[in-house]
This record gives sequence, structure tokens and C-alpha cells, in this order.
Amino acid sequence: GGYCPARRVAEPPVLLQRGASSQRVAGQVETDLAGNVYERVGGVGAYGGWCTCPDGQRYNVGDRMDGCARGAGSLACVGGEAGECAKVEEQSRAGMQVTCAGHAAEPPAGQSPKCQAPQSWPALKDGITCGSCAALVLTEPYGGRCDRYCESFGHVCMAAAEEESNNCDVKELKACGEAITGTSDMLCTCEADGASALPAPSTPVGEETWRESQDTVGAGWCAARLPAADWDLVRLCGDSIRVSVLSYNLFWWNLFDRRGGDGRSAGRLIEGAGPFDLMGFQECDDVARVLADARLQGSHVALQGPKALAVAYAREAWEELGQGKADVAEDRAEQYYGNRAVYWVRLRHRASGKAVFFLNHHGPLPVNTGGVCGGEATASQILRVAAQKSRPGDLHVIVGDLNADDGSATQRVLNRHLRRATGNWVDAIYSSCPAEGSRNLGKGGSDHDAIATTIVM
Repeated sequence: GGYCPARRVAEPPVLLQRGASSQRVAGQVETDLAGNVYERVGGVGAYGGWCTCPDGQRYNVGDRMDGCARGAGSLACVGGEAGECAKVEEQSRAGMQVTCAGHAAEPPAGQSPKCQAPQSWPALKDGITCGSCAALVLTEPYGGRCDRYCESFGHVCMAAAEEESNNCDVKELKACGEAITGTSDMLCTCEADGASALPAPSTPVGEETWRESQDTVGAGWCAARLPAADWDLVRLCGDSIRVSVLSYNLFWWNLFDRRGGDGRSAGRLIEGAGPFDLMGFQECDDVARVLADARLQGSHVALQGPKALAVAYAREAWEELGQGKADVAEDRAEQYYGNRAVYWVRLRHRASGKAVFFLNHHGPLPVNTGGVCGGEATASQILRVAAQKSRPGDLHVIVGDLNADDGSATQRVLNRHLRRATGNWVDAIYSSCPAEGSRNLGKGGSDHDAIATTIVM
């Protein structure tokens, strides 16, 4: 279904100019369907103006901390047309840069890139990067040492520091081999240990994993090319790790807003059927509330995404490597709630080191239409995001209320390129690896059944 009846609008909204009215979360990387990357980085101030990418999207960006001394050239606008740089502080654009699709953030004139793009580094704290070769990263997997962190992806540590307050400001400099204690994050500057560690600057990370055909399906902004017939995300998998997965549409407007959670009915269902490694929720306005109702607030990490999508994972078994979101579809006018998104998180299994790309989706309406662009385009957009935002070697798990049943065009395309682990009506779980022990857990107060399976990898 939709997010809730109260949010329904009669006609599709006018496209927002990015940065003007769209909500932005500080420190997160946002990539839209065209591939423009809008993110918070170091070395960017609160003076600034508008950057227009080649696809016409406009972004409110900061200046290069030079007080607009170079006019339009001061804007943190990579690959787009920079407008006027205004000497007016706006906190909504402080630190914000856009890199338009097809362009890489360039190093200073006369220099070659010294590191992999920080956006692709592991264990970023809230996606915060700090200039060309530095980032705010989690301390726990690396004993609080930047040298160990940089070595984990073939780089060497050039500098280490404790940050001021979840940002790029240095509170205290440290030696690369010195443990930074009493905090969950640290500032690390890393450079590649030899040129072979660097990807080609013009090649988007993950691009080599996606191959498309020449067949275009759908029309408008969410039209897409079908994946190549001989391309898929199916992988050869081991049998030593079992990952329990849940997908659940929570019917929030009714179960929680109207009935107050109905005595923890959804939480009790999750508590009784779990525990789960990975959980994807649709129509979920407050994932922390759901975990509390399931008595999992201490054992699981809650991630609230866009458009009432949410993810939770078991903190002792998994560590986060990154997350993101993208619009992939849009409802038709007769049942319109807006654009439909995917929300994803990359996770590393602590014991084995294997990485999983976990993607959650709530599909377009009406059911089985695929919305404005149709089911084939919706599935192709989902698969493209999964391929381009993951890393070579990642194992994929896609869950959601697809608003499309197992006979739909949406699921027919997904079936050609992934394993269908389990499903019920319009809800489904897909995976790179085989599954066992699939279960239908019942409604728990929702209008959808929760579904679960175990992925063997």
C-alpha cells in the first residue's frame, strides 16, 4: 500500500529544486537516479549558491572556504554549471558539495589522485568524508588506530586525530599507530600504498558490475534499460554462514497511529520469531520504536531511511560499511503517494569478513502496474542501484513490499537476475545465495504477513 492515507495528494508534486525544500541529513551521501552525488565534505563553508548539473537538477552548495573570492569558481560544484556565490551563511548548505554524474572529484591542479574516493572507504561514520583523502570512521573494528584502518583497504595512514563533534574539525592530533580511546569515531587521512590501489578516477565505483541491454522500458524520469540477458547477481556461495532475514510491512498509519501499536503486536511477533540478522521494514515511521517493542533495542542497530523505509541489523555480528538511498519509481495518478525509493546498507560479517549489500524497497502503486514507468523499469532500476552501489564480492539481499506479486513484470525481471528466496503476495526476499527454512510469520496486527528466510553463504 501507500505510506498512509493522510499523506495522499491529488496530483504529483512539482519537482523540488534540490537544496531548496528537500530535506537533507548532515553527513549522509545522497545519490539521485541520474548519479549526481550530493554530500557533506571537509573544506566547504556556509557561503555559497546553486550548482546546476547537466541533467537540470539544481543543488545548494557551499563555498571553498575562500569567502567567495573566486566568484562562481568558489562553489563546491564538480561537473556542473556554478551560479553566483553569495556571501551569506546558510547552514543548510554548510559543507555541501555536488559531484554531477560522469565526473569525479578532481584533485588540485597538477596533482594525481592519492587515494580511493573516500565515499567508497569502509566503516564511515554517517557517511562523513573530510576532503580528498580523509574521513570520519568507526574506531571499534580497528582498535581505535588509523594505521590499521588504512591498511584494511590497501592504503597507508598519513595522519590521525580525534574529531571535535561528529564532524571534520580536529580536537587533538594523534600518531597513526596510537589508539584513540573513549570515542566511537576518529579522523583518518589515508593514501594509497602504490598506484595499483587506485581505481580509474572517471569510473564510478561498482560500475564494472552492471551491464545493461539496449532495450529501454518505461518512459519519463524512471525509464530504464533492461539488464543484459547474460548479467545477474547470482553468486557461488559457501555453506558456513547462515543469515536470518525478515521483511515486514508494518501498516504504520493504522497499527501505530490509530491503534497505538496494539499492545506490541508487531514487536511480539518479531521477538517470538527471531532473532534476525537483517530486517527490512516498510511503512515504518520509527524503527527505534519497533525494536523497543521487539525487545531488541540493545542488540540491533536501527537505521531510519526515506519514505518510511527502515533497516535493522544485529550489532554483534555485523558492522556497517556504508548506506544510501535512491528514487527508482513513482505512483500513478489514480493512487498517488509520490516517488518510491530504495534504501540500502553495506554490512561486513565480523566473523568471516564477508560483505552483504542489503536493499529495502516499497514499490509503486497501483498494485502490479509498476507505477508510472511499469514493472520492468522498476525492477531494472532496483537492480542497477544494487549493482552500482555495491562492491565486487558483495552478496546481495533485496527485500520489500514490492506492490507487485509473483506473476508481475517486476518480479519476472528480478527472477531472471537473482534467486527468489521467499515471498507472500506482494512481499518478497531475493538473494545472491540459496535460502532455506522460509517462513510466513503472520500479520502481527499489520495488513501484510511478515516473511522470513535464512540465506546460506
